[in-house]
Parts: sequence; structure tokens; C-alpha cells
Amino acid sequence: MDELRGIWRGKRTKNGEWVEGFYFETPVGESYIMTSRQETKFVFKVIPQTLGECTGLRDKNGKPIFEGDICKDENSTYLIVWHMHQWQCKVIHSDCVLALDCSFPLWQWDNCKENGYRTLEIIGNIHDNPEMLE
Repeated sequence: MDELRGIWRGKRTKNGEWVEGFYFETPVGESYIMTSRQETKFVFKVIPQTLGECTGLRDKNGKPIFEGDICKDENSTYLIVWHMHQWQCKVIHSDCVLALDCSFPLWQWDNCKENGYRTLEIIGNIHDNPEMLE
């Protein structure tokens, strides 16, 4: 989990491709993400509205979960948000009694024994799949 701390994701302004790395902002308000591959560092200007921080957890397929991701478990679909000083899963669709728009702490899905090995799967994000929010 520590390797995911401080990692951000955003879409490049040049071609709309996603990049992950360390986020910084210039004094004039431009947003950038710096990535590293071996000894080389790359800096990409990103669209500020697409920025999302990594939660530090991975989905059931090993993909890092970012703010703005849309995930599902056995019964429901969730939007990953930062709320009440913690990462949360906001219900956007449910086949059980969960109320829409209620939220649960993301740590409840961290796939540990204490949480019943609950897992999430990323199925999209709010930037590439806004129709999933409807």
C-alpha cells in the first residue's frame, strides 16, 4: 500500500491519455504530473478536472483505486470519493436495501479477514464513463 501513497492520476492536455505519478501545480495554476520510468522522469500537463488521488488500496484485480473510480461488489455500484476526512464508497446503484447516495468507508473493502474479504472491482471512472452515474 505504501507504494501507492501520494500517487495521482490525470488526463494529459495534449492527447487525453491517463498518466499516474506525483502531482504538482505551478504558481500560475497549471497542473502537472511527473512520472518516473527507471532513471528518466517525464512531466505531463494535465486537465485539472480529471485529477484524482490514489486511495492506497487495490481492487480485486490488483488495479490501484483512485478518486473518481466507479467500482462494484456483489450487490452494488459505488463512486470513490473523499468525504468526512476519509475515502468512501458512495452508492450509485444497488440490488439490495442500500440507499442511493449513502456512503461507506473504503477501508471496509480492503480484502482483509476482519472485513470478510470484501472486494471491489473497478468498472470505469467518472471522466471516461459519466453515463454510469445515471
